Amino acid sequence: MSAEKHWSLWSIAAHNLWRYRPRTIAVLAPLLIVMAAAAAVTLVRDGLSRDATLSVSVLPDITVQRMVGGRVERIPLSYVESIQALAHVSNAVPRVWGYVPVTVPQGEVAYTLMGVDLEGMPIAEGIGLTIEEGRFLVPGDSGTAVVGKAFASVFSAGAGDRIELEDTLGNTAEFEIVGIFGASAEIYAADLIVVPLDTAREYFGYGASEASDICVYLDDPVNIGLTALRILEMGDNIRIVTRDAMAALNQQAFGRRGGVYQLMWMTLLLTVCLVAWAQSASIGLALKREIGILKAVGWSTLDIIEIKLLESVILALLGTFGGMLLGLGYLALDAPGIKQYFLGWATVYPEFPLPVHMSVSSLFLLLVIGVFPLVVATVVPAWRAGIIEPDEAIRSGP
Repeated sequence: MSAEKHWSLWSIAAHNLWRYRPRTIAVLAPLLIVMAAAAAVTLVRDGLSRDATLSVSVLPDITVQRMVGGRVERIPLSYVESIQALAHVSNAVPRVWGYVPVTVPQGEVAYTLMGVDLEGMPIAEGIGLTIEEGRFLVPGDSGTAVVGKAFASVFSAGAGDRIELEDTLGNTAEFEIVGIFGASAEIYAADLIVVPLDTAREYFGYGASEASDICVYLDDPVNIGLTALRILEMGDNIRIVTRDAMAALNQQAFGRRGGVYQLMWMTLLLTVCLVAWAQSASIGLALKREIGILKAVGWSTLDIIEIKLLESVILALLGTFGGMLLGLGYLALDAPGIKQYFLGWATVYPEFPLPVHMSVSSLFLLLVIGVFPLVVATVVPAWRAGIIEPDEAIRSGP
Protein backbone atom coordinates (compact mmCIF):
# COMPACT_ATOMS: atom_id res chain seq x y z
CA MET A 1 0.00 0.00 0.00
CA SER A 2 1.45 3.39 -1.02
CA ALA A 3 2.17 6.19 1.39
CA GLU A 4 -0.33 8.34 -0.50
CA LYS A 5 -3.13 5.88 0.27
CA HIS A 6 -2.19 5.82 3.96
CA TRP A 7 -2.26 9.61 4.04
CA SER A 8 -5.70 9.59 2.39
CA LEU A 9 -6.99 7.18 5.03
CA TRP A 10 -5.50 9.42 7.74
CA SER A 11 -7.35 12.42 6.28
CA ILE A 12 -10.62 10.48 6.17
CA ALA A 13 -10.15 9.39 9.79
CA ALA A 14 -9.61 13.01 10.87
CA HIS A 15 -12.69 14.09 8.91
CA ASN A 16 -14.78 11.37 10.58
CA LEU A 17 -13.78 12.65 14.02
CA TRP A 18 -15.00 16.09 13.02
CA ARG A 19 -18.25 14.76 11.55
CA TYR A 20 -19.09 12.77 14.67
CA ARG A 21 -18.14 15.53 17.11
CA PRO A 22 -20.36 14.46 20.06
CA ARG A 23 -18.75 11.02 20.08
CA THR A 24 -15.28 12.55 19.72
CA ILE A 25 -15.81 15.00 22.58
CA ALA A 26 -17.17 12.23 24.81
CA VAL A 27 -13.77 10.52 24.62
CA LEU A 28 -11.46 13.52 24.16
CA ALA A 29 -12.67 15.60 27.13
CA PRO A 30 -11.98 13.02 29.86
CA LEU A 31 -8.73 12.02 28.14
CA LEU A 32 -7.54 15.64 28.26
CA ILE A 33 -8.25 15.79 31.99
CA VAL A 34 -6.49 12.49 32.67
CA MET A 35 -3.39 13.38 30.66
CA ALA A 36 -3.26 16.90 32.15
CA ALA A 37 -3.17 15.36 35.62
CA ALA A 38 -0.59 12.79 34.53
CA ALA A 39 1.63 15.43 32.91
CA ALA A 40 1.42 17.81 35.89
CA VAL A 41 2.30 15.09 38.39
CA THR A 42 5.11 13.75 36.21
CA LEU A 43 6.62 17.20 35.64
CA VAL A 44 6.59 18.00 39.36
CA ARG A 45 7.85 14.57 40.40
CA ASP A 46 10.74 14.74 37.91
CA GLY A 47 11.49 18.32 38.97
CA LEU A 48 11.61 17.45 42.66
CA SER A 49 13.68 14.34 41.99
CA ARG A 50 16.14 16.34 39.91
CA ASP A 51 16.41 19.06 42.58
CA ALA A 52 16.85 16.41 45.27
CA THR A 53 19.64 14.81 43.24
CA LEU A 54 21.35 18.16 42.68
CA SER A 55 21.00 19.02 46.37
CA VAL A 56 22.53 15.73 47.48
CA SER A 57 25.39 16.09 45.01
CA VAL A 58 26.77 19.11 46.92
CA LEU A 59 26.46 17.54 50.37
CA PRO A 60 29.56 16.30 52.20
CA ASP A 61 30.41 12.64 51.79
CA ILE A 62 29.59 12.05 55.47
CA THR A 63 27.77 14.20 58.03
CA VAL A 64 28.56 13.39 61.66
CA GLN A 65 26.01 14.20 64.38
CA ARG A 66 25.75 13.56 68.11
CA MET A 67 22.60 11.95 69.49
CA VAL A 68 21.41 12.21 73.09
CA GLY A 69 18.13 10.59 74.08
CA GLY A 70 17.21 10.14 70.42
CA ARG A 71 17.65 13.84 69.66
CA VAL A 72 20.40 15.63 67.75
CA GLU A 73 22.61 17.59 70.15
CA ARG A 74 25.67 19.79 69.84
CA ILE A 75 28.85 17.93 69.01
CA PRO A 76 32.25 18.82 70.60
CA LEU A 77 34.93 20.06 68.23
CA SER A 78 37.31 17.47 69.70
CA TYR A 79 35.84 15.03 67.18
CA VAL A 80 37.17 17.13 64.31
CA GLU A 81 40.83 16.31 64.94
CA SER A 82 40.06 12.63 65.50
CA ILE A 83 38.12 12.40 62.25
CA GLN A 84 40.74 14.39 60.36
CA ALA A 85 43.36 11.84 61.41
CA LEU A 86 41.51 8.95 59.75
CA ALA A 87 42.75 7.50 56.49
CA HIS A 88 41.01 8.73 53.31
CA VAL A 89 39.63 11.86 55.08
CA SER A 90 40.73 14.95 53.18
CA ASN A 91 38.88 17.42 55.39
CA ALA A 92 36.56 17.55 58.42
CA VAL A 93 34.77 20.85 58.91
CA PRO A 94 32.43 21.91 61.75
CA ARG A 95 29.14 23.57 60.90
CA VAL A 96 26.61 25.49 63.02
CA TRP A 97 23.08 25.84 61.75
CA GLY A 98 19.48 26.12 62.83
CA TYR A 99 16.04 27.36 61.85
CA VAL A 100 14.98 30.98 62.20
CA PRO A 101 11.18 31.44 62.32
CA VAL A 102 10.35 34.78 60.70
CA THR A 103 7.09 36.58 59.98
CA VAL A 104 6.78 37.64 56.33
CA PRO A 105 3.77 38.93 54.35
CA GLN A 106 2.90 35.35 53.36
CA GLY A 107 2.81 34.24 57.01
CA GLU A 108 5.21 32.39 59.29
CA VAL A 109 8.16 30.78 57.49
CA ALA A 110 11.41 29.21 58.63
CA TYR A 111 14.77 30.24 57.20
CA THR A 112 17.89 28.14 57.68
CA LEU A 113 20.80 30.11 59.13
CA MET A 114 24.00 28.21 58.36
CA GLY A 115 27.40 29.12 59.74
CA VAL A 116 30.35 27.73 57.78
CA ASP A 117 34.07 27.57 58.40
CA LEU A 118 35.33 29.87 55.67
CA GLU A 119 38.85 28.41 55.75
CA GLY A 120 37.88 24.73 55.63
CA MET A 121 34.47 24.47 53.99
CA PRO A 122 34.22 24.26 50.18
CA ILE A 123 32.40 27.52 49.47
CA ALA A 124 30.18 29.01 46.78
CA GLU A 125 30.24 26.53 43.87
CA GLY A 126 31.50 23.82 46.21
CA ILE A 127 28.21 23.83 48.09
CA GLY A 128 26.05 24.38 45.03
CA LEU A 129 25.68 28.17 45.11
CA THR A 130 26.30 30.66 42.32
CA ILE A 131 26.88 34.28 43.32
CA GLU A 132 24.71 36.55 41.17
CA GLU A 133 25.29 39.85 42.98
CA GLY A 134 28.11 40.96 45.27
CA ARG A 135 30.54 38.36 46.60
CA PHE A 136 30.72 35.28 48.79
CA LEU A 137 31.98 35.29 52.36
CA VAL A 138 35.75 35.42 52.90
CA PRO A 139 37.91 34.57 55.94
CA GLY A 140 37.82 37.44 58.43
CA ASP A 141 34.18 38.36 57.73
CA SER A 142 31.98 38.96 60.77
CA GLY A 143 28.33 39.93 60.93
CA THR A 144 28.00 39.37 57.18
CA ALA A 145 25.72 37.08 55.20
CA VAL A 146 24.97 35.86 51.72
CA VAL A 147 21.32 35.14 50.98
CA GLY A 148 19.29 33.50 48.24
CA LYS A 149 17.27 35.27 45.60
CA ALA A 150 14.01 34.30 47.29
CA PHE A 151 15.11 35.94 50.55
CA ALA A 152 16.31 39.08 48.76
CA SER A 153 12.99 39.34 46.94
CA VAL A 154 10.86 38.99 50.09
CA PHE A 155 12.86 41.63 52.00
CA SER A 156 13.64 43.81 48.95
CA ALA A 157 17.31 43.57 49.85
CA GLY A 158 20.45 43.81 47.77
CA ALA A 159 24.19 43.46 48.22
CA GLY A 160 25.43 46.12 50.66
CA ASP A 161 22.15 46.40 52.56
CA ARG A 162 21.83 45.64 56.26
CA ILE A 163 18.98 43.57 57.58
CA GLU A 164 17.84 42.70 61.07
CA LEU A 165 16.29 39.33 61.76
CA GLU A 166 14.11 38.71 64.77
CA ASP A 167 12.67 35.27 65.23
CA THR A 168 9.56 34.30 67.17
CA LEU A 169 11.75 33.36 70.17
CA GLY A 170 13.03 36.90 70.53
CA ASN A 171 16.54 36.34 69.16
CA THR A 172 17.75 39.23 67.06
CA ALA A 173 20.74 39.70 64.79
CA GLU A 174 21.82 42.28 62.26
CA PHE A 175 23.71 41.25 59.15
CA GLU A 176 25.30 43.02 56.24
CA ILE A 177 24.32 41.29 53.01
CA VAL A 178 27.48 40.99 50.94
CA GLY A 179 26.13 38.72 48.24
CA ILE A 180 23.03 37.18 46.71
CA PHE A 181 23.20 33.67 45.33
CA GLY A 182 21.19 31.44 43.08
CA ALA A 183 21.26 27.67 42.93
CA SER A 184 20.43 24.99 40.41
CA ALA A 185 18.14 23.43 43.06
CA GLU A 186 15.68 25.98 44.44
CA ILE A 187 14.37 23.52 47.01
CA TYR A 188 17.88 23.48 48.48
CA ALA A 189 18.62 27.19 48.55
CA ALA A 190 15.28 29.02 48.85
CA ASP A 191 15.45 29.22 52.66
CA LEU A 192 19.23 29.44 53.10
CA ILE A 193 21.19 32.23 54.80
CA VAL A 194 24.96 31.60 54.94
CA VAL A 195 27.04 33.41 57.59
CA PRO A 196 30.51 32.96 59.13
CA LEU A 197 30.80 30.19 61.73
CA ASP A 198 31.31 32.54 64.72
CA THR A 199 28.31 34.66 63.70
CA ALA A 200 26.06 31.58 63.76
CA ARG A 201 27.55 30.50 67.12
CA GLU A 202 26.71 33.86 68.61
CA TYR A 203 23.16 33.84 67.26
CA PHE A 204 22.30 30.32 68.46
CA GLY A 205 24.25 30.54 71.71
CA TYR A 206 26.89 27.89 70.91
CA GLY A 207 30.16 27.66 72.79
CA ALA A 208 33.47 28.12 71.00
CA SER A 209 34.10 24.37 71.12
CA GLU A 210 30.65 23.27 69.88
CA ALA A 211 29.09 22.67 66.49
CA SER A 212 25.80 21.37 65.07
CA ASP A 213 27.53 18.70 63.01
CA ILE A 214 30.75 17.91 61.22
CA CYS A 215 31.04 17.70 57.44
CA VAL A 216 33.51 15.05 56.31
CA TYR A 217 35.05 15.08 52.81
CA LEU A 218 36.93 12.04 51.51
CA ASP A 219 39.62 11.64 48.92
CA ASP A 220 37.50 8.97 47.20
CA PRO A 221 33.75 8.34 47.77
CA VAL A 222 34.39 4.58 47.48
CA ASN A 223 35.74 4.74 51.05
CA ILE A 224 32.53 6.10 52.60
CA GLY A 225 31.49 2.79 54.17
CA LEU A 226 34.85 2.06 55.78
CA THR A 227 35.31 5.62 57.05
CA ALA A 228 31.78 5.69 58.49
CA LEU A 229 32.53 2.55 60.53
CA ARG A 230 35.72 4.13 61.90
CA ILE A 231 33.82 7.26 62.94
CA LEU A 232 31.09 5.23 64.65
CA GLU A 233 33.76 3.59 66.80
CA MET A 234 34.64 6.99 68.31
CA GLY A 235 31.56 7.13 70.53
CA ASP A 236 28.23 5.52 71.39
CA ASN A 237 26.18 8.63 70.62
CA ILE A 238 27.47 9.20 67.10
CA ARG A 239 25.12 9.16 64.11
CA ILE A 240 26.37 8.97 60.55
CA VAL A 241 24.45 10.35 57.55
CA THR A 242 26.06 9.52 54.20
CA ARG A 243 25.40 11.23 50.91
CA ASP A 244 24.10 8.00 49.37
CA ALA A 245 21.64 7.53 52.23
CA MET A 246 20.28 11.05 51.74
CA ALA A 247 19.91 10.46 48.00
CA ALA A 248 17.96 7.23 48.57
CA LEU A 249 15.76 8.88 51.19
CA ASN A 250 14.90 11.84 48.97
CA GLN A 251 14.10 9.71 45.94
CA GLN A 252 11.95 7.39 48.02
CA ALA A 253 10.01 10.29 49.55
CA PHE A 254 9.27 12.04 46.25
CA GLY A 255 8.58 8.77 44.41
CA ARG A 256 6.04 7.69 47.03
CA ARG A 257 4.19 11.00 46.83
CA GLY A 258 4.06 10.84 43.04
CA GLY A 259 2.86 7.24 43.18
CA VAL A 260 -0.39 8.20 44.93
CA TYR A 261 -1.37 10.51 42.09
CA GLN A 262 -0.24 8.01 39.48
CA LEU A 263 -2.64 5.44 40.91
CA MET A 264 -5.47 7.98 40.66
CA TRP A 265 -4.92 8.97 37.04
CA MET A 266 -4.31 5.38 35.94
CA THR A 267 -7.76 4.54 37.32
CA LEU A 268 -9.21 7.47 35.38
CA LEU A 269 -7.36 6.36 32.24
CA LEU A 270 -9.00 2.95 32.50
CA THR A 271 -12.37 4.70 32.65
CA VAL A 272 -11.53 6.69 29.51
CA CYS A 273 -10.57 3.48 27.69
CA LEU A 274 -13.91 1.92 28.62
CA VAL A 275 -15.72 5.00 27.31
CA ALA A 276 -13.71 4.82 24.07
CA TRP A 277 -14.54 1.15 23.67
CA ALA A 278 -18.24 1.81 24.24
CA GLN A 279 -18.28 4.68 21.74
CA SER A 280 -16.41 2.66 19.11
CA ALA A 281 -18.51 -0.46 19.63
CA SER A 282 -21.82 1.33 19.05
CA ILE A 283 -22.11 1.53 15.26
CA GLY A 284 -25.04 3.71 14.30
CA LEU A 285 -27.30 3.09 11.31
CA ALA A 286 -25.80 5.91 9.23
CA LEU A 287 -22.24 4.75 9.89
CA LYS A 288 -23.18 1.16 9.15
CA ARG A 289 -24.64 2.13 5.77
CA GLU A 290 -21.59 4.27 5.01
CA ILE A 291 -19.26 1.31 5.66
CA GLY A 292 -21.45 -0.93 3.50
CA ILE A 293 -21.27 1.51 0.58
CA LEU A 294 -17.49 1.87 0.90
CA LYS A 295 -17.04 -1.90 0.82
CA ALA A 296 -19.44 -2.18 -2.12
CA VAL A 297 -17.30 0.20 -4.21
CA GLY A 298 -14.11 -1.71 -3.52
CA TRP A 299 -12.85 -0.81 -0.06
CA SER A 300 -11.31 -3.74 1.77
CA THR A 301 -11.89 -4.86 5.33
CA LEU A 302 -8.34 -3.79 6.20
CA ASP A 303 -9.04 -0.26 4.90
CA ILE A 304 -12.04 0.07 7.21
CA ILE A 305 -10.09 -1.30 10.19
CA GLU A 306 -7.18 1.06 9.47
CA ILE A 307 -9.47 4.08 9.37
CA LYS A 308 -11.09 3.16 12.70
CA LEU A 309 -7.69 2.62 14.33
CA LEU A 310 -6.37 5.87 12.88
CA GLU A 311 -9.34 7.64 14.44
CA SER A 312 -8.24 6.27 17.82
CA VAL A 313 -4.60 7.25 17.20
CA ILE A 314 -5.52 10.83 16.26
CA LEU A 315 -7.84 11.09 19.24
CA ALA A 316 -5.17 9.70 21.58
CA LEU A 317 -2.47 12.06 20.25
CA LEU A 318 -4.77 15.08 20.58
CA GLY A 319 -5.67 14.08 24.12
CA THR A 320 -2.08 13.34 25.12
CA PHE A 321 -0.39 16.46 23.77
CA GLY A 322 -3.37 18.65 24.64
CA GLY A 323 -3.33 17.23 28.16
CA MET A 324 0.39 17.99 28.48
CA LEU A 325 -0.25 21.61 27.53
CA LEU A 326 -3.10 21.81 30.05
CA GLY A 327 -0.80 20.31 32.69
CA LEU A 328 1.85 22.95 31.96
CA GLY A 329 -0.80 25.67 32.22
CA TYR A 330 -1.92 24.26 35.57
CA LEU A 331 1.64 24.34 36.89
CA ALA A 332 2.05 27.90 35.60
CA LEU A 333 -0.80 28.80 37.99
CA ASP A 334 1.36 27.39 40.84
CA ALA A 335 -0.37 24.00 40.91
CA PRO A 336 -3.19 24.66 43.39
CA GLY A 337 -4.17 21.45 45.13
CA ILE A 338 -0.97 19.43 44.68
CA LYS A 339 1.83 21.87 45.55
CA GLN A 340 1.54 21.51 49.30
CA TYR A 341 1.20 17.75 49.04
CA PHE A 342 4.40 17.39 47.03
CA LEU A 343 6.42 19.85 49.11
CA GLY A 344 5.19 18.42 52.40
CA TRP A 345 7.22 19.84 55.29
CA ALA A 346 8.85 22.28 52.88
CA THR A 347 5.67 24.38 52.94
CA VAL A 348 6.93 26.01 56.16
CA TYR A 349 9.85 27.34 54.17
CA PRO A 350 9.76 30.54 52.10
CA GLU A 351 7.63 30.51 48.97
CA PHE A 352 9.34 29.25 45.83
CA PRO A 353 8.01 27.89 42.54
CA LEU A 354 7.58 24.17 42.09
CA PRO A 355 10.56 22.74 40.20
CA VAL A 356 9.42 21.42 36.83
CA HIS A 357 11.34 18.98 34.66
CA MET A 358 10.51 16.34 32.08
CA SER A 359 12.93 13.50 31.43
CA VAL A 360 12.98 11.71 28.09
CA SER A 361 11.84 8.48 29.72
CA SER A 362 8.87 10.25 31.37
CA LEU A 363 7.87 11.87 28.07
CA PHE A 364 7.97 8.47 26.36
CA LEU A 365 5.93 6.95 29.19
CA LEU A 366 3.25 9.65 28.87
CA LEU A 367 3.00 9.02 25.13
CA VAL A 368 2.69 5.29 25.71
CA ILE A 369 0.01 5.51 28.40
CA GLY A 370 -1.90 8.13 26.43
CA VAL A 371 -1.93 6.37 23.06
CA PHE A 372 -1.45 2.63 23.52
CA PRO A 373 -4.38 1.79 25.88
CA LEU A 374 -6.86 3.81 23.83
CA VAL A 375 -5.80 2.15 20.57
CA VAL A 376 -5.91 -1.32 22.11
CA ALA A 377 -9.38 -0.63 23.53
CA THR A 378 -10.70 0.07 20.02
CA VAL A 379 -9.13 -2.86 18.17
CA VAL A 380 -12.11 -5.19 18.56
CA PRO A 381 -14.72 -2.50 17.67
CA ALA A 382 -12.61 -1.60 14.60
CA TRP A 383 -12.53 -5.24 13.53
CA ARG A 384 -16.31 -5.55 14.01
CA ALA A 385 -16.85 -2.50 11.84
CA GLY A 386 -14.52 -3.85 9.15
CA ILE A 387 -16.25 -7.22 8.75
CA ILE A 388 -19.75 -5.81 8.15
CA GLU A 389 -21.24 -7.34 4.98
CA PRO A 390 -22.01 -4.68 2.34
CA ASP A 391 -25.47 -5.96 1.34
CA GLU A 392 -26.55 -6.34 4.96
CA ALA A 393 -25.39 -2.82 5.82
CA ILE A 394 -26.96 -1.13 2.78
CA ARG A 395 -30.32 -2.88 3.20
CA SER A 396 -30.55 -2.28 6.95
CA GLY A 397 -33.26 0.12 7.92
CA PRO A 398 -34.77 1.68 10.99
